[in-house]
Amino acid sequence: MQAQLARSEGAWLVTIDAREVGRFARMTDAIRRIESALYPRSGNRG
Repeated sequence: MQAQLARSEGAWLVTIDAREVGRFARMTDAIRRIESALYPRSGNRG
């Protein structure tokens, strides 16, 4: 019972983590787009 609970909790944490990673990737992509619009001559700073 405990192992099953731990496994389901781990799957839940992985799901939350993947969702956060996706949100972070979209956020950084938007920031990069805004920066390139504001500073078109700065080049790619990564």
